[in-house]
Amino acid sequence: THAFEKLLTSEEKKKGFLNGDFRKKGTAVTYELQLRTKSGNLFWASVYKASVKNNRGKVIGTLLSINKISKQKRELLWKEISSNILEKANREYISVNAFCREIFIELTRIVHMDSFSIALYDRENKLLSFPFFIDDKPTLSNYIQRKFDKGITEYAINKGSSMLLNERQITKIKGI
Repeated sequence: THAFEKLLTSEEKKKGFLNGDFRKKGTAVTYELQLRTKSGNLFWASVYKASVKNNRGKVIGTLLSINKISKQKRELLWKEISSNILEKANREYISVNAFCREIFIELTRIVHMDSFSIALYDRENKLLSFPFFIDDKPTLSNYIQRKFDKGITEYAINKGSSMLLNERQITKIKGI
């Protein structure tokens, strides 16, 4: 087996990325795929494979270059998702709920979410309302509207920017 083969996911192996046709033809190929680290984590890579020939034109080896492109792929996906959301914002929707569901669907392409809500803050009356929420726990359904207090939503509003929080950060904010 090739060292490169150890990096391939079973799905990539099925697609024939170890195929040596390029070598027989004496050509070069470039493609993007997901590879697996020793620890099992996936990352995106740009792979360049080319035949190496001797001075008689006989193929004597293969040149392989692998460059991590996970960050670039993620940035491109965020741009695509943002663009899709903006495009959908310009459509006519029957309800705010339908538009919010579209936002949720787009975001789940890149982020796993157990819960998702869109909150509106009425500064004058110090009220939060949630015109849209998805939660795997029934607790949020009790808070279609509530007083502005201390919570994750209030933390985000006070911070003044959107955030992507993990479980540890949420626990720290809640003070648990």
